[in-house]
Amino acid sequence: MTALNKSRLLLALPLVLLSLSTSARAGSVSGDIDTGFQNAGLGGGTVTYLAHSQQFTTLASGPNDRTNLSTVSNLNGQTFQFNLPVVQGATISVSKGFLRGSKTYSPVVGFKDRAKPPADVTIQDIASVSGSFQGRATLVPTRGNTTGHVSARGTNTSPNQDTGKAAASAVDPFEVAPGVHSYGQTINLSLQLDFASESGGVTYFALDSRFTDLDTFFDQEDPFGEALWALSVFANGPTDSLSSVDVDFMVNPMARSLGLFNPSLSDMQLEDAVRDALSLNGNLVSLTDFSLFPGGTMLTVRSEDGNIQFGMGVSASIEAAGAAAVPEQGTLALVLVGLGPLARVCGWHRRRHGLPGRRP
Repeated sequence: MTALNKSRLLLALPLVLLSLSTSARAGSVSGDIDTGFQNAGLGGGTVTYLAHSQQFTTLASGPNDRTNLSTVSNLNGQTFQFNLPVVQGATISVSKGFLRGSKTYSPVVGFKDRAKPPADVTIQDIASVSGSFQGRATLVPTRGNTTGHVSARGTNTSPNQDTGKAAASAVDPFEVAPGVHSYGQTINLSLQLDFASESGGVTYFALDSRFTDLDTFFDQEDPFGEALWALSVFANGPTDSLSSVDVDFMVNPMARSLGLFNPSLSDMQLEDAVRDALSLNGNLVSLTDFSLFPGGTMLTVRSEDGNIQFGMGVSASIEAAGAAAVPEQGTLALVLVGLGPLARVCGWHRRRHGLPGRRP
C-alpha cells in the first residue's frame, strides 16, 4: 500500500468527534511507519493505542473531553466505542531532540496491550478531543501480503490561537523466531508550523524485548533509551526552512556491539540521510515513502534468545503555547508527530557530536 493510498484511507475515516475546517486555521502533526516486517514474524502480540488532548484558553476543555474507538470491519462496517478508559500510569513521550529533553503527556486514554483486532478488521483507531485539539492513533493491520502501518496524529483547529496540546502514540508488536531476518522500514512524515508559539515533532521507533519490556515501555517518561532504534524530527516555530527542523537518529549501541542489528551506516549517516530526504513546500516539510535503512540490514535473533517480541511504533504531538505571528490567510498548518528522548545514551550522543552537555 503506497503512502498516498494510506493517507487517503486515513482521511476517509469520518472524524466523529471533531470536524476540521480549513476555512479558519488548522495545525496537525502526523506520521506513520509500516509494519511489513511482520511478514518475517510469527504473528501474535498485542497493540497499544494512546491519545491525549487539552485546551487551556477561550473555552477550556479536557483533558480528554471526548474520546472514542473507531473500528472498520469487512463484516460489520464501522462501529464506535465512546468514553475510552484512562490508561493508568501510561505516558506519551515526545522528544525535542535527544540532547534537548522531551515533552510528556498524561493522562492518556486508549488501550495498552490490547488484543489485535480480528481478521475482518481493516482499520482501527482512537481519538481524544478537547476543544480544538485532537490526538489520534491508528492501526492498519498487516494482512498476508498487504503491508499495514501504525500512525499518530495531533490536530489543532483553533481559529483564535488558543493554547493547548494534543498527542498520540501507537505500537504494533508481534513475535519473531530465531534466525537472521532481512530488515527494512518505511516512514512518511509531514510537518508544518506557521506560528512562533507552536511546536511539534515525530518519533519513530522499534522495540525489541531483549532491550525493553514491551508491557511497561509506556509507563516510563523517557523510554526511548531502551528502543532498538529511534528517529526524532522536531521543530519550534515556523518551519519556513529545512534548517528549522531538528533531526536526530540513534541505533541502540548494545545491539550494534552484539551484532544483533547491523545497519552499514553510522547513526550520523542515517540522520543525514533523513535530513537530506526532507522536502519543503512553503512551510510544509515532508518525507514520503522513505526507507530508513540501507539494503542488507539484518536483525539477528539468536537461538538462545528464543522467540522475541518485536514492535514498530510512532508518537506525535503538537502544542500551541500562546498568540504569536499571524499566518498568511488560507494557510493550512500541519505539524508533525513527536518522539521521546534516549535517556540512557544522551552522554554518548553528546560525545558523538562533540558537545560538552545538554543544549537548552
